[in-house]
Amino acid sequence: MTARLSPAMRAFLEEKRFGALATLNDDGTPHLTVMWYLLDGDEIMTNTARGRVKPRNLERDARVSLLVFDGYTFVRVSGRARESATGKEAHADIRRLAVRYQGEAAAARGMAQFEKEERVSYRFRITAAYASTDLR
Repeated sequence: MTARLSPAMRAFLEEKRFGALATLNDDGTPHLTVMWYLLDGDEIMTNTARGRVKPRNLERDARVSLLVFDGYTFVRVSGRARESATGKEAHADIRRLAVRYQGEAAAARGMAQFEKEERVSYRFRITAAYASTDLR
């Protein structure tokens, strides 16, 4: 089941903001990471490097939640993440995110570091959404 985003929630998520992604550690405690993200239809796409905590957590337990906020205005979305790209496709995804957040020139400079890493993209269909009252 896909949660319906209000037009205001969708517009808020489409703006360039950082999100705090929550995954679960093996002992059940939450792990939060500030992330670049992209709303793509009814899915959220993120990208990270292999060897970090997030990929290990997601391989074990796919439940995620992303909080995007600006002061007291916020949208929280949740779902089950799946690995969606590796290799060249994952590098294309991180480039797309870098352009979104840093612009074309800075993204081009930053790709040298990203290309040294084994990148992986995750997507999750939004199955739950909640927002501050001004975005409902």
